[in-house]
Amino acid sequence: MASWTRLRPVVPLRPLLSPQVQCRELRVSAVALGSASGKKGSSGGGAKKATGKISKKQYVPPPVKRIEPHSVLQIDHELTRARAYDNLPIFAPVSLLSVQFGIDANYKILSQAELTEAAVGRSMAFPSDKASPNQIFGLPKNLEQEFLHAPKPFSIVRRSTLDLLGQLDGLSASDGSSQRLVLTGPAGCGKSVLLLQAANYCALNEWIVYYAPRAVEWVNASTEFSFDYRSRVFHQYNLAASALSRISQASRGKLREIQLSKDVPLPGGKAGAVLKKGTPLEALVTVGTKDPALAPQTLVLLFEALGEQTQYPVLIAVDDIQALYNTSHYRDPQFKLLNSYHLSMPRLILEYASGQRKLSRGAVVGAVSLSDHRFPLRLELHEALGLGWAGGQEPDAYEKRSKSLQMYAQGLRSMPVPPQFTPSEAAALVETWFKGRILHSGLNDSFFHAKYAESNGNPRELLNRGIIDTMTI
Repeated sequence: MASWTRLRPVVPLRPLLSPQVQCRELRVSAVALGSASGKKGSSGGGAKKATGKISKKQYVPPPVKRIEPHSVLQIDHELTRARAYDNLPIFAPVSLLSVQFGIDANYKILSQAELTEAAVGRSMAFPSDKASPNQIFGLPKNLEQEFLHAPKPFSIVRRSTLDLLGQLDGLSASDGSSQRLVLTGPAGCGKSVLLLQAANYCALNEWIVYYAPRAVEWVNASTEFSFDYRSRVFHQYNLAASALSRISQASRGKLREIQLSKDVPLPGGKAGAVLKKGTPLEALVTVGTKDPALAPQTLVLLFEALGEQTQYPVLIAVDDIQALYNTSHYRDPQFKLLNSYHLSMPRLILEYASGQRKLSRGAVVGAVSLSDHRFPLRLELHEALGLGWAGGQEPDAYEKRSKSLQMYAQGLRSMPVPPQFTPSEAAALVETWFKGRILHSGLNDSFFHAKYAESNGNPRELLNRGIIDTMTI
């Protein structure tokens, strides 16, 4: 069968010419046309010779002037100059970080001398020196955002503040006693602020403080991990090295004074190598900070040594502690989700929270967070803390419970945080922000009562809806 090929007409391609070039070609074509007609006429005998000029009747298009379009900025600039607006100031948004807010000169620093009954309902600033837990360990994400707008990082002293700090003072005064508390309450009631108050208060009163403001980052698969065949646990090297470095920075002088009460095996050393009795704990910390691969084992040895000594009280403060009782986002080589107690950092804290590892003198204080729905409050921890159930939400007896999580939650005691500010506490918060020249309107009773009613007295809602959402710069 013959194959047929359709032939396309060949159209010569030529570049587009400018109008001037086109006119010039038109004149040349007219001259050529006139010369050709002259030759024909001469053969006929009656025509004139072609002169090579274009006749008047023949139309020659004029050259086209190309008009360049003006941009919007050029047009706007020309209109502005025409209307003589050059001397007017230009409006531009101002960043909150570039504004210098006024700071109340009457701010008191959170300290034991200032925390009396008369301090309830007053605002007190957090220490701003480099040795404070705020600077060394960091802040929870929500508090970090709120303090960006504040004239100075501060908090309101509440009745629950005195209750918690009073219990810690009792532990500091006595030897051989410890507490395991969990701050509970509805979302936004001030659990994270209360835990931060406790961490700063203990740091100012010669405690050894380890403060973990974001325990969620231990289980959300955001750091490297590797399986350790000796301990049968997945080690988180970077988290352990960071913890050692921060503890050393916050308590360097105390770690020099505290000595090992017994020989301990040297992490990463040869068989039989030990750190002898009487070695300062600072030397032990140096081993883990120099080599992150040895940091998880070194951190365990450091906590054991701190738990045995009674020279200084020890505070382990963990925010988002409920995340440690959830399934982590890490996966094993078979791509199965890991339980949190199979990771080195959560495992260490869970052992101290459940009493499997003990502090001779100190406390373990945690705070639950109900705002992160990825890591909710698990049933095992809920029942161990003895929390109540809202109407219709109580689980039945046949709902499955993890025995491992029940073991890690045993012995924890709940410390409820009031869900609302009292009027005096709320007034102190609004007044402090007003003195910092944050509010766009004057402070009066109608404004305060309106914002207090909108938030129902909830501290976070009062701050966000009543103050931050009304700011104008």
